[in-house]
Order: sequence, then C-alpha cells, then structure tokens
Amino acid sequence: MMIRLLKGLMLVVCVLAGILLVSNLGYAIDAVAHDRVQITIMPGAKAEEIVARYPGLTLIQKEPSIIVGYPEAEEQKYKQLLKMDRQIDLTVVVPAFPRIDWEQYGVVLKRSVEFYAKGELGEITFQTDIYPRNEPLERHLGDMVQRTFSYLIPAFVLAAVGGLLTVLLAVLLPRVGKVLDVLNRVLLSLPDFFLIVMIQYAAIVIDKQAGKPLIVAMQFGDQTPFLVPLLGIALLPGAILYGTLRLAFAREWQEAYVRTAYAKGLTRPMVVLSHLLRNTWEDLLAVLPRMVLVAVTSMVAAEVITWTFGLGGYAFADGVTSVSSLPVTCAILAVFTLVTNGLIALVRHRRAVAFKEGK
Repeated sequence: MMIRLLKGLMLVVCVLAGILLVSNLGYAIDAVAHDRVQITIMPGAKAEEIVARYPGLTLIQKEPSIIVGYPEAEEQKYKQLLKMDRQIDLTVVVPAFPRIDWEQYGVVLKRSVEFYAKGELGEITFQTDIYPRNEPLERHLGDMVQRTFSYLIPAFVLAAVGGLLTVLLAVLLPRVGKVLDVLNRVLLSLPDFFLIVMIQYAAIVIDKQAGKPLIVAMQFGDQTPFLVPLLGIALLPGAILYGTLRLAFAREWQEAYVRTAYAKGLTRPMVVLSHLLRNTWEDLLAVLPRMVLVAVTSMVAAEVITWTFGLGGYAFADGVTSVSSLPVTCAILAVFTLVTNGLIALVRHRRAVAFKEGK
C-alpha cells in the first residue's frame, strides 16, 4: 500500500513539474535580434543625424524601414537611449531566426518557482474603459474552482449513471438497443465542441420560443450557464461508458453461467441484474479513468464556448485580455484528474475481484 502511495505521489510531482517546464518553454525560444532595432522617426528628422549622436550606433538599413545597429552586449543601454530620443517616434524589435536560450529559460523557471513559493500564482488582465487592470489569480481562484466543479462533478455522475442505465435498457430491450447502438456511434464520431455548440443553440432556441431566458447559454455578468456545460461534459463520457459496457455484456452472454441461469428458470431481466451486471463491474471501473479525462477536456471546451469564468475557460472569458496563471489552473485540473483516477484504481484493486462470479 505504501509503495502504491509513493508511486502516486511521484506521478503527481512529475506531472506538476512537467506543467511548469512546458508552460515556460516559450520563454526559451528567442526570435528577436539583440544587436539591432527598427525605428520610426518624427517628421523632419534624419536617420543619419540620430545615428551620429550616439557613438557605437550604426545605420544598417534606411529603406523601406530604418534599422539601426549596436553592440549586443549594450542592447538595453541603446534601447533606452533611443526610446528617450525626441526625434524617434517608435522603436520596434527586429525578428531573427529562432534559437533556444537555455539561460533565459533557467532564469524564468527560477523566477516562477520563487513567485509560487511566495503564494503569487499569476495575474489576470482585464480590459477596462481606461486602461488594462491586472488582478492576482488568488482573488478569483475560489470562485473559479467552485464554479467549475459545480457542473464538472454532477456531469461526471450523470455520465456514469446515465451510461449505465442506458446500457441496461439496451440489454433488456434488444430492439431499443439497436437504435441506441447507432446513436452511440454517431455521438462518438462528433467532436465535443460541436456537441456543446448544438446544445447551446438548442438553449437559445428554447429561450427565444419561451420569450424569456429559461436556460443560460453564455456567461453574462453574474449569470453563469449550468445546463449547457453539464450536458456538454456528460455526453461523451456517457457514450464511452455505454460502448464499453455494451461489449462487456455481449461477452458475458457467451459464458456458461448464463445458460445455467436460464436453465434454472431465471428471466432475462433477472439474469442481467443478478449476474451480468455484477460481472461487468470490473469493466465499469476500468473505463472510469478515461471518462474522467474526457470529462475534464470537455469541461474546458464548454467553458471556452460559453465564455465561462472557470478553471478551463477564464483565459477566453469576456473582458479578459491576457493571463499569466495558466500553469496553476492546469495543475489544479491535473491533480484532480490524478487523484480521482487514483481513488478509482484503489477501489478497482480492492473490490473488482470480489464482484466476479462464474469464472
């Protein structure tokens, strides 16, 4: 038990470290020239006169745009001088062939770790009528977690219960099962964002027909959508569970204990509920981790499409221009997925064998 716990903790640490490394990888790619800059001069000014004022500055290009050069080691010094020059209207970086700057990458990683150690989890930038406003993630994190899990967990439960009940209906009523099989294949062939958009469209149509807002389709102010992300998250995991258990029930129908049960006079519903259902619990537990992963990814898609200010979609919410806290929210979702899958694995290890019979 202790070894399994240590392995689980090591997995969590590795995933969190991977998120930190990957999320800051963009800072390691340097695609800017550090020995030159493009400038836009004021009317009446001459590039030659500007270059002559600063020793070490050279005129590299005059047409179609003015580019001046300087020693790379003194980049910050010359950039500051050019920005303060009254005859220069604008300075723009010059693109260069991308290269990996491991030193800069190390500096950024160290700075990120220091910020996290101080409890600084990043910022969210909101656009206002006057100027952008930066707010720390900690100010909104509690509401974001509560909002996201308010429909993520119910959606997962709905997927599990709905998928199980649907497959029981398909097994007990073979004709209905054929129709459900076709619908399930169609559902699995569609991307999650398409399903969410269709649910959202249906909500808008319902609101329009009713003449008043019955179902919130997108977040507006304090109005947060619930039914749209709930159904959007639950559909694909439920379809996955249905397909898995459908195959499991088909497998169990071939076992000898089913024929024995029929010989004893048991009806089809009694065989399904008393024997087949018990012997497919291991298949149910085996597919739950995949359902959790699909539910989380569908949640992100649902929040992005509905502009919901939650863990998965806050970067695309209305009024948000930029964020520097994605590693933290990704880490929260990753830990939730790993912990949930760990609990499922624990239950599967302890109870799955006890469910089996007739083997």
